[in-house]
Amino acid sequence: MIGVAVLTFGAGIVAEKLTSHLQASDAGGDNPAAGQTSWILQPLRLNDQQTQHMRGIWESVNDAARDCENQRSSLRKDCDQAVFSLLTPEQKTQYNQKMTEYQTSLDDVDKRQREAFRKGVQQTNAILTPQQQDKYRQILKENVGYGVGTGPGLDNASTSPATRPAAAN
Repeated sequence: MIGVAVLTFGAGIVAEKLTSHLQASDAGGDNPAAGQTSWILQPLRLNDQQTQHMRGIWESVNDAARDCENQRSSLRKDCDQAVFSLLTPEQKTQYNQKMTEYQTSLDDVDKRQREAFRKGVQQTNAILTPQQQDKYRQILKENVGYGVGTGPGLDNASTSPATRPAAAN
């Protein structure tokens, strides 16, 4: 079940990235500064009509993936609440303690991952020229989704409802 969730999440990311690249191509045509779309458009050698059609296809896929993730999140929350309501007050306290421990462990792993990435970026920058560093920052922003040292993947740990302690009822 977790594998399906990860696979679906990954498909959503690919769909969103493809949609954003195709939208960027509309803004700038063949202009490389308009979104760096060559990774999909150049190898396929799409004409304007095909590009527009593909954009529509992947916007729909992206919308469906986002809707599915929202529904999945809602179902997880409903399930968590239903299970929590079956617990005795003592079990609810134990459950909340375990979930707090679990979240702390996840936060530690996330912090370690962000630090490894930050160090990798720092070490990479150390071997690049100033012009390459500028390009590298742009590549990170466009392909990883955030700039160096900022954004959800580096500075802001997010907590999903399934990993937070449940509210006492």
